[in-house]
Amino acid sequence: MKNKLLNFYQNNKLFCYIFILSMILHIIALISLGFNYNINSDDVRYLESGIILAKKGILSLYGTKTVQIMPGLPIFIAIIYTIFKSKFITIITIKIMYFLFSLISLSYLYKIIKNYANTTISALTCLFFLTLDYIWQDNLILTETPFIMCFILLIYNSLKLVKEPKIINYIGLIIFYILALYLRPIIAPYPLIYLIYLLIKKINFKTIIKTFSISLIIVSLSLLPWVIRNYQVYHKFIPLTVSTGNPMFWGTYQGFGYPSDTELDYNEVYTKMDKELYDYTVNGIVKDDNLINYYDQLKDNMMAKYRIQKWWEKDKISFLFSYLIYKPGIMLFSSFYWDNILFIPKIFNIVIHFIEFIAFLISLFLILKTKTHLKDTIYLFLIYIYMLYSSSLGLAFSRYAIPTYFLRIIIIGIGINIIMNSKNKLKS
Repeated sequence: MKNKLLNFYQNNKLFCYIFILSMILHIIALISLGFNYNINSDDVRYLESGIILAKKGILSLYGTKTVQIMPGLPIFIAIIYTIFKSKFITIITIKIMYFLFSLISLSYLYKIIKNYANTTISALTCLFFLTLDYIWQDNLILTETPFIMCFILLIYNSLKLVKEPKIINYIGLIIFYILALYLRPIIAPYPLIYLIYLLIKKINFKTIIKTFSISLIIVSLSLLPWVIRNYQVYHKFIPLTVSTGNPMFWGTYQGFGYPSDTELDYNEVYTKMDKELYDYTVNGIVKDDNLINYYDQLKDNMMAKYRIQKWWEKDKISFLFSYLIYKPGIMLFSSFYWDNILFIPKIFNIVIHFIEFIAFLISLFLILKTKTHLKDTIYLFLIYIYMLYSSSLGLAFSRYAIPTYFLRIIIIGIGINIIMNSKNKLKS
């Protein structure tokens, strides 16, 4: 073991220093912010949800049963709380584990980039992953930190399975897809993008069909307890969540030319609500407290669709510009960072993400020009575009942008390697 660590250090010295730097930044953030630090937002609600799940066996949000969130993070919190029986120790344990998750993410991001570049380039590229918004975010009990870890490990195993079609890589792919899915439903269509990648790589079609069939069965079985629970509570088939209503509604107030509230006759949508949601209410009041959160999501969804319809009817150009350019543009180099670490302001992160984005575009150009690792880049780019647009279709928000940046970082690693190889050729 000692010899393995020594060999790793000797072969990956620069990355080891960056790894230590990440540890130091996380420790500084943890000490300066404090273990009890929160932003009194979804992080507090997730913690409460997990503790209630541990005590009562009920997945809830805002004090009522919910299908607005996936159960992955509340289950994780509930397990820790069940072990320690203390809210404070649970918080400390989660934040330490998030610290470890971030280090795992950094390590596997490095391993992915090493498929395309040498150790120096791979390590230096990973510096983009050390912006302080990542460090700050790791101090919040939100889905982002474990989701990013699962997402990176999913990409790592997906790429490795094509290169080395071994059962261990397939198991890793399935496990991290399921874990990511239990954290955030946005990852659900990932197999379709992976299918495109396998076809581009000219993997045997029969093998693809066989593998996907087995995978579908495994994933379906893993979701079965969640689907059964949802049917028992809501009497509906809900495989993932009913969570798009609220962000979709607020997203109709982003962009240019959207209809103002004074322009719209909401009585039209209220009448539709009364008809379609009649079974949930008695005299206008939700008849079961456990359905309040679900009912609110359905209402927000109907309001969002109404505003989208009226916006489209009013000004198609501004609608298309807002949804195809403006809202995704918000997420290109935004920073989820509400409190400073080491007195460094948010603008510092935004500048770094802007530089990263420019480097990403240059790398894409170089890859297209030289055809270097083009198939893998298409795969990574498709995932990035899907994540960017699916996140911004609702409420375009910096928090939802953070899990997409590592895909750009991998492509930057490929681009830098192309530049360095070209320089070496010129010298020789």
